[in-house]
Amino acid sequence: MGRRAKTVQYTLAQASETIISVPGKEDSPETRSLAMAELEQLNPELAQAVTPDDLVPVAAQPDPTAAEGDLGRAIKTLNDLATLKLKVQELRSESLKVQAQIALLFSNEAVSEEDAAKQKEGFKILNAFAHANGQYRQAKADAEKALVVLDAVLQAQPHSV
Repeated sequence: MGRRAKTVQYTLAQASETIISVPGKEDSPETRSLAMAELEQLNPELAQAVTPDDLVPVAAQPDPTAAEGDLGRAIKTLNDLATLKLKVQELRSESLKVQAQIALLFSNEAVSEEDAAKQKEGFKILNAFAHANGQYRQAKADAEKALVVLDAVLQAQPHSV
């Protein structure tokens, strides 16, 4: 089985029916230069009216065989986001309680060993909140990409019910 060469496709906003395919793995100055040379051959008049910056990369069509795997990963990513959101909400609530205990450190009141132990436990909660919040932010960025995959897969499926 032969391996298909990677290509990058471009179109133009002012001539979206024009599709230019050039060898390459991704959009780059080199592929844009190749696309401009190709456009010059196809339509010299149009080529004179545009610059490489006017080229619009055409999104690759999803591979139907990979769609199920992509969908599974997208769903797992969204599930992870939901789990982390709940964890962050719970830890945030606990962290707000810890914040009140920390205020005791800045007061002129004496602190008992029990209060100090609670504060030390509170610091662990704050650390867990900070860690979970960082994980949540990363998961949210990943989930935004997963939504794009989910939308593409759902739109590519037949609409029969």
